[in-house]
This record gives sequence, structure tokens and C-alpha cells, in this order.
Amino acid sequence: MYSFPRLSSIRLTLVLDTDEVDFDTPPNHTPNVSAYGLDRLSMAICGKRTLEKVSIYVQNTWQEQEDTLTPVLYARQLVAGEAFRALEGLRNLKHLSVGEIPVYLQPEDITSMARAWPQLEHLLFTRASPDIVFPVEITIEDLYPLAEHCPNLEFLAIPVAGSGNTSVPFDGVIPERLVQRPLASIDLRHSDIQSGPDCERIARFLSMVYPNTGFTLWPENKEVVHEVIDLLWELRGY
Repeated sequence: MYSFPRLSSIRLTLVLDTDEVDFDTPPNHTPNVSAYGLDRLSMAICGKRTLEKVSIYVQNTWQEQEDTLTPVLYARQLVAGEAFRALEGLRNLKHLSVGEIPVYLQPEDITSMARAWPQLEHLLFTRASPDIVFPVEITIEDLYPLAEHCPNLEFLAIPVAGSGNTSVPFDGVIPERLVQRPLASIDLRHSDIQSGPDCERIARFLSMVYPNTGFTLWPENKEVVHEVIDLLWELRGY
């Protein structure tokens, strides 16, 4: 049973038993709400209403491969976004980081989180290792509820898909009463984004919703980042 004292910030590192990891078996792509006990962990954390900052990571190990040290991700089970639903009871939450854990987020997860955490300033979900590919359902338009409900959001890191269906009615035309926010930085690394229409779609959305945002460079696809940045400059009239 998890138990924590009264606190405002907590960082948890999940250490998985290496003897139970079969690296010859492909990662499990079926979202599991109870993977790694994260649903139970979320329930325990939620009991601490004073929490403003929550960070959850999986510990990586290193293996020697061809005379180099290669990081090996232990978390090979796809986690359903619902595993973190209990954290929505933390109404004072300002910072949530979920790193090196493959989380399958859906549009309804983003909407639910945005409504639950009106004071949110920092939101990070990394897709874990780029060598372990999991599906991405979130489109750039699906991030709009964060602009609507989280006016203080300064940093956002969530992988997005360049194409796909979105639950948010946003066809590129500026909607009536469009919410614009001063997001400082966005990180879309490990996103499924291609050159061309994907970049145009992202640049158009950001120019309307987060017009002053900066980018964290994505080391695995810098060309796409620069294409989005160039398009943003054009849309901003520079």
C-alpha cells in the first residue's frame, strides 16, 4: 500500500525487475489501464490534495551492444491514459511529468485533464524510446481544450499525429471567441509528423491558438521542426 506524508511535490521512479523483461518479445501495443500498477499509484497520490507537482518516470538500464552503451527501456507495455484519471482529483496540480513510460492518450483524456487542472503550468508525456514505436491518436487540434481550460500553461510536451480524426471541431478557420494563450514552449518529439501537410496543419493551429510559442528541437527529426518554424514565421508576417 502506498503512503505519502503531506507534501506539495513528489517524484516517483518505477524500477522494474530486469529478470522479468523479455527483450526478445515485441512490446505489447494493447493499452492496459493497470500496467505497472500506475492506476493504483494514481489513486494513492490523489489522496494528497496538497500536491501541485507530480513526476513519474521508469528507470532505464544500459546494455552493451556493438561496443556502445545503448539505453534499454524496461517499460514495454502500453499504458492506457485512463491509468492517470484518478490524478484529476488534484485540483491544485500545476506540474505533471510522465517520462519514459509509453502512454496511449486519446482525445477524451486530454479534454478530461484540461478541465480537471485549471492551474496547470507544465504537462509532459514522453513517448519513451523512439526505437519502441506505439500508436499516437492525439492530433494537434486535440490540444485545444488545454488552451480553453489551462490559461497558465507554459510548457507542453505530448506526441501528436500529423493526420487523423479529431474530436475538436477545428477546420483551420478561426472560430468565434477563439482562445489564445501565451504558451512559452512546445515539444512534439516522437510525434508521427511528416513534411508537407502535417507541418502546415501544426503551424496553422499554433499560429491561431499559441501565437507566441517557441519550440524545443526534436533531435530525431530536426528538418520537420524547421519546416514548422518557417511556416509559423510566414503566418506571423515575418
